[in-house]
Amino acid sequence: MWKFTQGTSIFAGMLLVITFIASESAPQQAAGAAISIGLAVIPYCLARATAEVRKEKENQPENAFFE
Repeated sequence: MWKFTQGTSIFAGMLLVITFIASESAPQQAAGAAISIGLAVIPYCLARATAEVRKEKENQPENAFFE
């Protein structure tokens, strides 16, 4: 999951640079920046949540449901 997150972050960075080079106005730059942030942050949040759930499952005893 973390490799996917790293890949999307690199892609988002490249998209941001391309957007700033190719855009003709500030609204286009803002839209490109918002899309780039979304492409970088959403996979990070999913990967972080998955890691926390896995950590909780490892720390939980087998019969914790009945206690």
